[in-house]
Amino acid sequence: MEYILLMLCSLCSINTYFLLDEGENTVSETLQIIIALLTVISTLTGVIITIHKNTKETNKKIDDLNIGKFKDRTLCNYLYNSIGKGKDDKTLTGQHKDLEQLISKDFEIIAKRYEDEDIVYRNFTQQQKDLKTTLDNFSRDYYEHIKNEHILYDKCTQLELQNEKLTNENLELKQIIAKQKKLLKSQSDKKRSRDITDL
Repeated sequence: MEYILLMLCSLCSINTYFLLDEGENTVSETLQIIIALLTVISTLTGVIITIHKNTKETNKKIDDLNIGKFKDRTLCNYLYNSIGKGKDDKTLTGQHKDLEQLISKDFEIIAKRYEDEDIVYRNFTQQQKDLKTTLDNFSRDYYEHIKNEHILYDKCTQLELQNEKLTNENLELKQIIAKQKKLLKSQSDKKRSRDITDL
């Protein structure tokens, strides 16, 4: 049927072309418009019939493949929901949702790992700061200790020199005192012996 309509459309189109091309005045303009409308209508009808026939053939082939019926769905929606689906499987959309859930879980794990690593890094950084503070304090205290020790060493050296000087002076005084004692004793012995002799 559609082949007949297509042939009729083609014939009308050719006739219209030749009639318009020759420029004959015998055919009225109304007849040309009617022929053009019939051509358009027959062409559209042929296309619609062809699409309908192809859809029926496609549906029949799908039925022959045993992948289900349309059930009030278009072919695109049916195929979209059926691709990759076995008896106990999910559709691709369901599989994609499962993959999205798995990926989001992986992202959560990775984000948690990064957060934990950030905490560890912050703790490590704080430990480094504490260690630096400790080392700075130790260096400052050690410097103070060495400085004080040096000052004390200098004072000790000065005191030792002073002690040595005083010891030497003490020895000199002892010698002077010893000499004076001897001198006094000898004078007192002389005086006694004079006193004894005077008596």
